[in-house]
Amino acid sequence: NKNYYNKSFVEIKPNQSFMLMNEKIFIAPLATINGKTTMFKLNSDGPLYVAELAMFKRSSIFSTDDTNPDIDEWISLLNNSNVSEKRDHIPTPLNINYQGIFYYSRVSGVVKGNKWDAKIINENDYFKIPNKSKGVAYALNNVYNHTFGTNQAQSGNVIKRYSDTAYQSHANYGVTYDIEIPLYNLNQEATSVAISFDSPIRTVDDIRQDKVSYYENPPEKITFRGDFKVEYQNSLGNIVKKYIHVVQRSGQSGLPLVSIFMQPGDKRNVKISYVYPADCTPPHILTITSN
Repeated sequence: NKNYYNKSFVEIKPNQSFMLMNEKIFIAPLATINGKTTMFKLNSDGPLYVAELAMFKRSSIFSTDDTNPDIDEWISLLNNSNVSEKRDHIPTPLNINYQGIFYYSRVSGVVKGNKWDAKIINENDYFKIPNKSKGVAYALNNVYNHTFGTNQAQSGNVIKRYSDTAYQSHANYGVTYDIEIPLYNLNQEATSVAISFDSPIRTVDDIRQDKVSYYENPPEKITFRGDFKVEYQNSLGNIVKKYIHVVQRSGQSGLPLVSIFMQPGDKRNVKISYVYPADCTPPHILTITSN
């Protein structure tokens, strides 16, 4: 589509192919990480087939060809090879009562939906801020059986999938989250309100809980690495926009994305947006506290 975000476009004719990316992936012992994470946001005005492929470089005892494969070689691989091995566990069906280990399996296929819109309110069309020293949290990026007891899985259904891959897109990788919070201070005193993105300790059983827990010294395991866009109105009435890069570990409480000082009767609209990155571990929460 020529007008999509004013970015470059390509025209793919019937029965023809276009190569979007052709990159090397170094593997051990030449590299400490034998992977490459890539995310595209694309738009099409017609149906397309999309494939992700990998092959070993050409080599023999006499020479090594270090050039990237051309598109004909990739098409030949696509037409003549099987899907990647070794396969993951067969996913546990979501519509049965299971016993033992629940297997999510790998996500591979076409997922329905790419945007998640939310407006957080609790008082008519506004969000009444908590009393001082109190807070409330809302679950984000929930996956089946890990919802902090809310039973609100936010993972989109995979409508085209392999028979041994996941039924849902666990955590909605690549999905844009747009969250609006129209804050309203109905307290009788001025209050400082903080909004944070957090990664609490996951419970083994998905039971409802009044409080979440965090590690005093979180382990090194990264559970989120990505960017947030925050937009709000400051005390002068000006609209402030800022971008924040967040790196968070499992069981870690996050720093505030925004802090707003509100007089009694003040109303402030806050918007928080992010694209859920790949290689993160859900679920998370959005916490609103008054100090």
